[in-house]
Amino acid sequence: MTKTRKAQAGERTIELTIYFFTNKLAKNGHVRPKHAHGDGMVRLASNPTHGIAKSGAPVPFHSVAEISVAVEKVLSREGIRIHPSARMRYVEGATTPKR
Repeated sequence: MTKTRKAQAGERTIELTIYFFTNKLAKNGHVRPKHAHGDGMVRLASNPTHGIAKSGAPVPFHSVAEISVAVEKVLSREGIRIHPSARMRYVEGATTPKR
């Protein structure tokens, strides 16, 4: 089992940022508010408490359906293990959810 570390509130989470591209939706340096393309990048934020020294290269996605794949790539590249929640186990058919 991995050793645990003391962490303050705000340092306990692992943060990902999802960017959607908005280029070429408007001209001359303008943007169309609340409009974006379906492609973009996923980036992992640095968090020294979790041993994430710097954010690595972002992982691209080419449709909204590919976001989960990009998230998995970012997490696995950094060696981050996801523990299934009760809901996740229920959806996968392993057990029934506890409420």
